[in-house]
Order: sequence, then structure tokens, then C-alpha cells
Amino acid sequence: MTPKKRITQTKVNEVFMASAEYKEIKKEVEGVKKEMTKLCGKVDKIHNALVGDRTLQQDGLAKMVKKHEDWIQKQNIRDAKIYGAMVVLTTMTSLLVKFWDKIF
Repeated sequence: MTPKKRITQTKVNEVFMASAEYKEIKKEVEGVKKEMTKLCGKVDKIHNALVGDRTLQQDGLAKMVKKHEDWIQKQNIRDAKIYGAMVVLTTMTSLLVKFWDKIF
């Protein structure tokens, strides 16, 4: 006959402790999983804000900034043309006034 293995109280306590530790770690992992899921949702929202969302036909911030930079550049060119025309007209007018007597 072979001797039966006796399960001692220390073995039972070790198994119980391991099981309790496992449950505690599992709880912590579940908590981390929930927080990561929330964080993923927030990161997706930030990504959609920056890049845009084609399904909702929304431009992202990057595209909006590019459009505004183009518009500002066009405005600066238009202003430069207007100021240039004003300089030319002012010069022509001052020359016309200065030489009015000689012309007519």
C-alpha cells in the first residue's frame, strides 16, 4: 500500500492565499482594462478632432488651419495690391498737381 498524501493546513492556506491573490490581481486587471477602454475612447475623439471624420464630413483642425493659412496669404496679397495701387495713384496725382501749370 502506498501512503496517502496528507494535505496539511499550511498547504490549504497556501492555496487559499494564492487564490485570494489571484482574485485581487484579477480585480486590478479588470479595473485597468476599464480605464484603458475609457482612455481609448478619449484618444479616438482627440484623433477625430485633429484629423477629421470622413463619415460625418467634418474637417479636422489640421485641415482648418491650412485653409486659414491659405486665406490669410490671399488676403495679404490682396492688401499688397491695394497698397501698391494707392501708391501709384498718389504719385500720379502729386505729379499731376505739381506739373498742372506746365501741362495746361
